[in-house]
Amino acid sequence: MALADRTVRGGLFAGSRTFPRRQEKPSKSPFWIRGAFVRGGSRTYFRDSRCGPSAQTAWMSLSGVERRRIIAGMATDKNLIETLYRSVARQQALFTTLLPDDLEHAMVDAYLLFRLLDTIEDSSLAPEERAADLEAVADDFPAALEKRSIRHAQAERTPPAYRSLLENFQQIFSFHREQPPNVQGIIEETGARMASGMAKFALREAEVGLGKRPALIEDFSELEEYCTVAAGYVGEMSVRLFDLFGALARADDEVLEAGRALGNFVQIVNVLRDSSSDRERNRSYRPRETAGLADKEYLNQVFSFGRNIASRSELLGEVVVKPEVRTYCATLHGMASLHLTFYQQTAPRILHERIKPPVTLFILFLPPRLVGRFLLYKIRGLFRARD
Repeated sequence: MALADRTVRGGLFAGSRTFPRRQEKPSKSPFWIRGAFVRGGSRTYFRDSRCGPSAQTAWMSLSGVERRRIIAGMATDKNLIETLYRSVARQQALFTTLLPDDLEHAMVDAYLLFRLLDTIEDSSLAPEERAADLEAVADDFPAALEKRSIRHAQAERTPPAYRSLLENFQQIFSFHREQPPNVQGIIEETGARMASGMAKFALREAEVGLGKRPALIEDFSELEEYCTVAAGYVGEMSVRLFDLFGALARADDEVLEAGRALGNFVQIVNVLRDSSSDRERNRSYRPRETAGLADKEYLNQVFSFGRNIASRSELLGEVVVKPEVRTYCATLHGMASLHLTFYQQTAPRILHERIKPPVTLFILFLPPRLVGRFLLYKIRGLFRARD
């Protein structure tokens, strides 16, 4: 049985090759508002203007229905959406260009919304406060996410990339509302599941802080549970979107599991990559059951765990019928595998410093159409690092 109705084809930019490639910096104004701001029958216009605290307060005084009506009438700035996406998605922004246009736009929409969700999970709020915010978002996604985006935009310690997202959150919601209704539904259901799972782990973090729980992650089954919340649900969502746009030969629970496994595999690599920075934040995803092991022995268990998960995603190579989508999945799987192999060869350095595989390793692997863009991405990264 199909996982999603296949009646909707095409997206916001159907017929276009990709997003426009002209880049613009995101608006520096606190909130990007286009269209009419309606309040009490009067109409006040904020056209690409700087809106201070009074405008923020006025915006939040509107009912949810009024806010959604305004967002629905806004004209999405496609250049801004692309710039925001590239600023937070980095390499993923390259990979999604492999997808057909309508599917690419759906994935961009999901990524931006879920990054807004990350601003809550990664905020400096106490774990209990984060859990409360995340539970509220899970109960009313995406409306509650919009409400909390304003509060987190005002937080002083919000990272610069996240701040750009939060300052332009209304454009992100406008872009979301321009997707086909069943695309919106799949993305919103996934966001609610992610928020609920994030709330669960925030409460566990609070219990660790109070001494009621010995560690955030007890064993490898809990590590996989965390990976599912962080990326596995996105893998399932991807499968549902692939099916919606006719990219699968079949779509059933086994294929959903393969999509979840691909997401979990990518997240295992991310956990290893961020080991040193997570330690600086007093956050550890190392299972407590491995506490007595030497670093290399622990890492060998993680490598074996990751490769086992990766093997469960291989079914996607058999059921994906659109070549562009198959290439996209193979690229995600292959890039994660290359990183895992590199970390294994250089173990245990990844636990103590952030190390990167040599660029030549990826050039030999990437699809030809991505090589030039990947090199440009790396060159820009070098200049940003110098700044």
